[in-house]
Amino acid sequence: MALLTLLVIGLFCLVFKSTRMIGVIGLTLIALVYPFVFITLFFVVLFVGYFKLRRKLNVYQPPKLP
Repeated sequence: MALLTLLVIGLFCLVFKSTRMIGVIGLTLIALVYPFVFITLFFVVLFVGYFKLRRKLNVYQPPKLP
């Protein structure tokens, strides 16, 4: 639970320009301490984001012929 809290705080620090460097340093330290968890969460986010984007782009309707 503490790891999830630190990840959320690190990602929240990346949002603001004044705290961006702190967020990068924090996420780097988390990645060094917990590499398996960090890589797993990274791939889960990429997987979910990919399919969410793919679902948005798959709205093509073929033209109807007269």
